[in-house]
Amino acid sequence: SDVCSSDLGFHVERFTLVVVVLVAALPSASNVAVLTERFGANTGRIAKIILLSTATAFFTFSGAVALLVDS
Repeated sequence: SDVCSSDLGFHVERFTLVVVVLVAALPSASNVAVLTERFGANTGRIAKIILLSTATAFFTFSGAVALLVDS
């Protein structure tokens, strides 16, 4: 079916649902590091968070694709 019912009470097309979930599985944006440097925040900590989220995204994104995309 092209339309998925949601527990939230509204309909969303399957393609739209897949796109939203896959975008949510992507790692944090690296431009955050530029902003932390500009505003004087802890750049080392932010770099670690970006590295961790990118490494984790390899598994979460692959898993989300495997679950959501029809074989």
